[in-house]
Amino acid sequence: MIETDVIITGAGPAGMTTALKLAGTGIKVAVIEKDTYPREKICGDALSGKVMNILRRLPGDAYSEFLSQVEKHPAWGISFIAPDMTRLDVPFHTGSREKNIAPVYLCKRFYFDKFLYEQCCKYDNINLYENQEVKKVYMANGRAFAETGNETYNAKMIIGADGHRSLLRKSLTTGQAGKQNTCLAVRAYYENVSGAHLGGFLELFFLKELLPGYLWIFPIAGNLFNVGLGMMQSHVIKRKINLSRLLEQITATHPQISPRFRDAKLVSKYKAHSLPLGTQKAIRSGERFLLLGDAASLVDPFSGEGIGNAMASGEVAGEMIRRCFREDRFDADFLTYYDRRIASQILWEFRYSKTLQVLGRSARIFNFFAKRAARDNELKDLLETILIDDRFRNRLKNPLFYVKLLFK
Repeated sequence: MIETDVIITGAGPAGMTTALKLAGTGIKVAVIEKDTYPREKICGDALSGKVMNILRRLPGDAYSEFLSQVEKHPAWGISFIAPDMTRLDVPFHTGSREKNIAPVYLCKRFYFDKFLYEQCCKYDNINLYENQEVKKVYMANGRAFAETGNETYNAKMIIGADGHRSLLRKSLTTGQAGKQNTCLAVRAYYENVSGAHLGGFLELFFLKELLPGYLWIFPIAGNLFNVGLGMMQSHVIKRKINLSRLLEQITATHPQISPRFRDAKLVSKYKAHSLPLGTQKAIRSGERFLLLGDAASLVDPFSGEGIGNAMASGEVAGEMIRRCFREDRFDADFLTYYDRRIASQILWEFRYSKTLQVLGRSARIFNFFAKRAARDNELKDLLETILIDDRFRNRLKNPLFYVKLLFK
């Protein structure tokens, strides 16, 4: 029996951000991870401006150490390619090319999660238990319990940061992600993909056969490219699509895309994963527990942004946990404060992302939008806000902003 103050199931960005927000507080934290570090995670590998801002707020010198120590590739904007191949370049307004500090980075999760793990290892009140898969979660006698094959952990609180198939969510709530609120994605790594954007932009291809999903080509450090595509699960099932086969077909035969893969080399297997979108009602807290990241369905419905929202939920969770221990309250009513903070800091953005997702189902509308946005800086600002940068986020709360865009 391992007794602690807080159990965190899952040592991904959400769980480790939570742990780091508790660093040095005297609150004993046990982070339980089913794999052994360093380990691979299926992901698009994009670290947005939101991620960079959160790194700046983590204890110690996390942001500077990330810049100096972690293998990564800078990104200076996003290029949207409409179904008719109209290209809309949206540059990021933050960062400094002179200082070589980018607003966004591409970094394999293998390296990024390892970096967060090493940050956690610096603090005496954070204990990490690897190769420990949680098999059972339950409450008893005013404590939270997590059982693995080897150990039983008990604590005053338990935090579910264990991904879209969260055992904690299944054990303590009735909420599950439905097909209408889940995106399926597949990705692979290639070498020597030609024709990369000269400005160092990420590329999103909204091909007609993928709408409202898209295909991405992201440059990673060392002449490596993360290439993948994502579609709504309901569409995949309805159309009986094999995503790996579709990605292989597009890179081999699409008139505009396949030439870029003529000399490319596939250096990994195609790997698939699910993204629980933040478009559904979900239970995210209860007596002595909180759900974070994918376990709380916090993936942006348009961009697929997951890491930034996972870390943001970890920040909120860390603050909530500290408040719980200060006031010695762990009841469900008290913990609804976490839900309100998640709603005000993360969920409200998804309303506008959902609107873009719905509009993106029509190739004609998307083509029109891309052509218009190419000459409209306010639309570019809107896209930058939703996808990457939080500098203008409060503008999205003003309905007049959208009226102005529509009737300009």
